[in-house]
This record gives sequence, structure tokens and C-alpha cells, in this order.
Amino acid sequence: MTWQDSRIAGPKIFMQRYNKFGNAIGINQRVDDDTTTTNGKNGAVAACDGNGNFVIAFADYRYSINTAVIFYQLFDLTGNKIVGNQRADAGIGPDKGATKISMQSDGKFVINWIDDRTGKDIGYCQRFSSDGTKINTNFPIPINTNNNNSTYGIFLHNLRIYSAWPDIRNGNWDIYSNIRSFVNPDSILVSVSHKPIKVKEYKLFTAYPNPFNPVTNIKFDLPEEVRSQKLDVRLVIYDVLGKEVAVLVHDKLSSGSYKVQWNAVNYSSGLYFIKLSTEIGYRAIQKIIYIK
Repeated sequence: MTWQDSRIAGPKIFMQRYNKFGNAIGINQRVDDDTTTTNGKNGAVAACDGNGNFVIAFADYRYSINTAVIFYQLFDLTGNKIVGNQRADAGIGPDKGATKISMQSDGKFVINWIDDRTGKDIGYCQRFSSDGTKINTNFPIPINTNNNNSTYGIFLHNLRIYSAWPDIRNGNWDIYSNIRSFVNPDSILVSVSHKPIKVKEYKLFTAYPNPFNPVTNIKFDLPEEVRSQKLDVRLVIYDVLGKEVAVLVHDKLSSGSYKVQWNAVNYSSGLYFIKLSTEIGYRAIQKIIYIK
């Protein structure tokens, strides 16, 4: 667990590890490494990969008492710091806060926060590899960035970023959500539905509509496998250069019929390819055309 603590002028960020029985491992450990100022830190949050490795993120005023930036610290499974505090955001200003974090089982993680760089309080997200390296730049979580948002909930699982937030776009505070690809967050997963019916063979059906603007439906069948209850399945969109632009499905799935909607609103018009693959070697590819 992690918290802000005034035992040192600031306050500063501390953490404590526990085993699965709730017994403390070692003593409180300081997280931030700011030894040059007494400027405060707050909003500490932590996430773990399930194997003992974890990351802590927090808002930090070390550069200015009026403007917070976002730092994070990686730890290994023995509780040792990996390198030192690193910046999650970029630049100084505007003021940032409401930090959230999520880490999946392979160590990849995301950090999000709210700032008003556009004049509106919008949630932004930054992706990281398992060694803590930034992946490209941070991006706004909602597609509609014309309205104030409030504190976000975020969850990273199987290379999908699940987000939910209050939004005042309709005059009242309503709850909105989306699912974005970790590989390419410009893609939005509208929905994935499953019918647990018996099917005889693997099949990738013709996407519809095709051509489409901006949403197309992709249906596929997975037959029951004797050796396994679930199969590792990937459904991926590629551009004409063979670049992976959206991971729609990357999960262990049971048999049945599935339907996925892909929203290409943030992509350029043109030719794309859908590829369905499974761990036992099934492959199917088809063309789709996006026309704005």
C-alpha cells in the first residue's frame, strides 16, 4: 500500500509491502526521491503484476508549489527500486492530478491523470513497457474532448485499456466508458459479444458492412476443443503496409460464436486487413475498406 506522509516536511510518499496473510514485509519505505525541496506530493496509487513486481505513481510539486507533474517508481519483487523516480507526463504545466494506474500480468502498465491543457479537465493516459519505458506520448482517453471530465477508473488487461469516467457533455454528470487497444489506442473496441453455442469449425465471417463508415461488425466461430476448454485467440487489424494498427481480441476464449465491432473513426480511409489466429495454428485473413 502507499500513502502521503508528513513525517518529512512536504509531505512525501511512502509505501509498505505485505504478504498474502497481511503481515508486513520489512518497514515503511519512502517512494519519492526528491531531496532538494520540501514541496508536497499527493495522490499516490499502486499497481502490481501479480508476481510481486509493482509500480507507484503520484502527483509531485517538486518543480513548482502551484503546478504538479506526474512521477512513477518501479519496484522489483524484493521491494527494491528500479532506477529512480521517472516522469509519466511531459513539460511543466498545466497542473495535473487524480492519478490512476493499472498493470497487467506481463508488467506492462498505464498511468492516467487529469489536466486542463485544452481549457477542459480531460483524462490523459500514458502507456509503458514492462521495464518502465514510455510508449509514444500520452493521449486523451475520451474521443469527445469538448467537455469537462472527472476522476477516471482505468484497468489494463490483455492489451486492452478499460476506462470509465463522469462526463457533463449532456448537461448532467453521466458515466461514460470505452475500451482502447494498448497497442494502438486510436482504436476503440465498441463491444465483444459471445454466444456459447456449438459450432463445427473455425470460421471468420465476412465483415459487415464492407465498405464501412466508421463501424464494422466482425463475426467468428470457435469450435469446441477436446484438449482445452479455452484457446488463445487474436483478432487484429493491419494496414496495407502490414502494420498492426488495432488488437481487437487477445484472450483465451471458450467455444462459441463471437461478434466484435471495430470503430475506425480515428483512422484514415483505405484498405485494411482482419486477421484471426489461434494457438493451434488456425489463420484467416480478409480485406475491409474504410470510406469516410
